[in-house]
Amino acid sequence: MKHKNIKHEGGFTLVELLIVIAIIGVIASVVLVSFTETKARSRDARRVEDIGQIKSALSLYAATNNKFPDCPSGEVVIGGGSDSCIRDSLINSGNIPAMPMDPMGRGNGVAGDCGVSAGVYVYCYASVDGLDYTLKYHLEKAVSDLAPGWHSISP
Repeated sequence: MKHKNIKHEGGFTLVELLIVIAIIGVIASVVLVSFTETKARSRDARRVEDIGQIKSALSLYAATNNKFPDCPSGEVVIGGGSDSCIRDSLINSGNIPAMPMDPMGRGNGVAGDCGVSAGVYVYCYASVDGLDYTLKYHLEKAVSDLAPGWHSISP
């Protein structure tokens, strides 16, 4: 009787490969969700910092000029093109080197976007008479004691 010498080559079965691919997919999705959450929290931390910077610049401006920059046209989007009433006042007075813009806003919002839409990320300023002002901004996630959504601050 002749025996054929059968050589077994090492390798993985299709089931083993599918299990490994499924495990890699689960791990990748967990990492992606975690990364997305971290980016949103980072943007929100920057928003809070930016608003604090604008508020400080407004306080310095008011201390020197006895009023806040006024925008007779009403509420403006900072970085939106119609913000010269606040931008020029703060930059020309040396109170702020450049106006911060929302990390996702890209400066293309309009005043009607302020405080109404959950998908709009802009900084808004309103001061008709220069006696007080309102700054509005939108958070994606909770930061410290601030809930997600629109927030406004005044002096």
